[in-house]
Amino acid sequence: MKTFQTNSASTSFNILEDEATVIHTGTSNYYSLNKTGTYIWNLIINKSYSLDDLAKIISADYKQDMVIIQSHLAPFLNNLVEADLIVAHTASLNTEEVEKENLTNNKPQEYEQPDMVHFGNLETLILSGE
Repeated sequence: MKTFQTNSASTSFNILEDEATVIHTGTSNYYSLNKTGTYIWNLIINKSYSLDDLAKIISADYKQDMVIIQSHLAPFLNNLVEADLIVAHTASLNTEEVEKENLTNNKPQEYEQPDMVHFGNLETLILSGE
């Protein structure tokens, strides 16, 4: 089973209101996460979760069908892994029962499909003077 956690060695991020801006420090590529994406980012900053564990938490918090959440979550996590913003680890078969995270104050009011937008290379943007 794979678990996911932010790539703290290669990322820097800032959260303003309900949206995160994430910069990959090695490539200077920068990204924006929507509200639900930012909520997921907050979950995996300090703790590693499997896709199923994340889906359970998000499904419970947003009162959404877990199958729908999983169908949105899998490609979102894959995009983050491909961008090297998060890392996937192989977890042992002895996984602990997931405790529901108490992030109610940090979650957006309504569920939206998690999304990440790649804005380009920060270094190129700065050098262009735009």
